[in-house]
Formats: sequence, C-alpha cells, structure tokens
Amino acid sequence: MKKYQSITIMLSERRIAFVGNPGVGKTSLISRMVQNRIRRFYVPTQGVVETKFDEYTYLYDFSGQIFNIFNIPQLKYKFNELEINYIVFVYDSTDMMSYEQLELIKSGLGDIQSIIVCNKIDMLLHRRKVEDNNRFNVSARDGRIGVLNML
Repeated sequence: MKKYQSITIMLSERRIAFVGNPGVGKTSLISRMVQNRIRRFYVPTQGVVETKFDEYTYLYDFSGQIFNIFNIPQLKYKFNELEINYIVFVYDSTDMMSYEQLELIKSGLGDIQSIIVCNKIDMLLHRRKVEDNNRFNVSARDGRIGVLNML
C-alpha cells in the first residue's frame, strides 16, 4: 500500500522552474507568490534556489547568469536532475533582448509545459519595449496581473 501512496505523491508533485535573463524579476515573482512581498533592492540569484510553495509544489529560481543560448544543454540537464515538469519563462517588458533571448531558449529546450510571463507591466508606457498581449502580464512590484495564455 505504501508503494502506491508514494507513486500518487510523485505524480501530483509540481516542480516549476522560473527562468529568464538577469534582472527580469524571477525572484520577485516567487516572493510575491509565496510571501506577498518583494525586496526593495536587486540581489542576483546564485545557482538555483528552491522554495516550497505548498505541500506538493516546489518553485525553482534559476540564476539569470546561466540563461543563455549557449547553456541549453546545462539547463536541460538541471531540469532533468531536479525533475522539473513546468517552466515559467520570464521577461522584462522594458527589455527587448530579454524577450528575444527567451524565445530562442524556449525553442531549444523542446517539448515541456510552459508559460511566458511578461513582468514589470507597472513601468511607464513610454519605457516599455515589448508589447505582447498574448502573454501572462504581471507586476511583481504591485501584484497586478493581466491576460493568461497557456502555451
């Protein structure tokens, strides 16, 4: 009987990776989700940080330093090692390069459930560089959310 219980838990466990360029707000989004607050200053994530969201959900904050087109094999390896089953791709609405690089990485990672999140929608309209209404738009700073499009 215990064997079946552990299989049930394994099947229902969610391991969600947050990936994107440095400074796009991955850590802030996780902090907003878990603690309903964010840090006032930027502290770069080192490596991968695990946060328990609930009994069956773990959030993994990947350093933006390893998020580039040359590290796709390293990302795949880490996703397999951590048994990631969902990816949240995060980009900054004021940084076109964060969006373009995200699209390249996403195509290189293959078939895994994911969503693309546009963060920092609270920034003034004239500072925004990326306008894409088919993404999940959020502001970790003030907790605002927009349209959801599952990929």
